Amino acid sequence: MANNRRAQILSGCEASEEPLLRSKRPRSRPVNLAEFITREVDRLSDHRAETRYPAPARARSVNLAGRSVLIKDISASGLQVESNVHGEIGAHISVAFPNFPEMGGRIVWIRASTVGLELPRDAIDLTEVE
Repeated sequence: MANNRRAQILSGCEASEEPLLRSKRPRSRPVNLAEFITREVDRLSDHRAETRYPAPARARSVNLAGRSVLIKDISASGLQVESNVHGEIGAHISVAFPNFPEMGGRIVWIRASTVGLELPRDAIDLTEVE
């Protein structure tokens, strides 16, 4: 009998001792497709509409889903924080600055231990940021 399925089919053999489709081992963790996408060329300009500022000295941290995290930069409707947040891109998450009411945010991107958050439009008044 022929040693591969193609040869078996060409020789007129109808059945095979081996199954045609072999089952794959299940993945140990979910696949994050962002890990496979690389940028070929560095960005030459910033395409964001809002100006970003470094975190002001009096507000270097924010409460993100019940955990205090470090703010890397801030804009009128977004934050970049240093956190190993447990969530997917697009997930909604609670954000609370000290002495202010909690607001809703959305995870826009995750890169290693840095997370980009979108907040409601003009949620942060940056007129006094130094």
